[in-house]
Amino acid sequence: DFGIVTMVNFAFAIPTDQGHVLPLENPALARAVVEKAHAAGARAVLSLGGWSWQEKVLEPTFRAATDTPEKRQQLANEIVAMVEAFDFDGVDIDWEYPRTTDGSKQQYEDFLLRLRRLLGGKLLTAAILHDIGTVPMKTETRDLVFEINEGPHCRAGWAFCKTAGLPRTICNMVLHHHTPWNAARHDDDARLGNLIH
Repeated sequence: DFGIVTMVNFAFAIPTDQGHVLPLENPALARAVVEKAHAAGARAVLSLGGWSWQEKVLEPTFRAATDTPEKRQQLANEIVAMVEAFDFDGVDIDWEYPRTTDGSKQQYEDFLLRLRRLLGGKLLTAAILHDIGTVPMKTETRDLVFEINEGPHCRAGWAFCKTAGLPRTICNMVLHHHTPWNAARHDDDARLGNLIH
């Protein structure tokens, strides 16, 4: 029932270490999801990545796919082309996880900025884990996090969110375990809220 949500993520488009995006495994399903979401007044967003694909962890793939400016631009171009071809309303980046210790933070940041420019008015969201390593929370980081997570439990451990010019929607989902959603684990609406981003 697409009428109970405002946004649906279609998962996953898969990056390659050469900065390409593999064709969707089930394009007919993708088109059907977009059509049904739009018919119900919801937005449909294409998710790129995830933890793994075919039992292969994707973090090294993301690092390789974005290790040069040319590959970052190519990856951005291809994901936007896929978004447009299937009439998605935006893209969700699920890179688990760029790190401050190996240079992937800078790659990620540059990739998102390139993607943001190409997407125009379409949505750009990202799965962001809080408190990775010992990076302190920055005020600028918190200011970029989606309003639903603001408050004493809103802690994002990534310096990339403080980059000038990034809109709030670039960081609209923070994965952490201290939101009111998890505190009400037995409530059906709370569980639904924790699953839908």
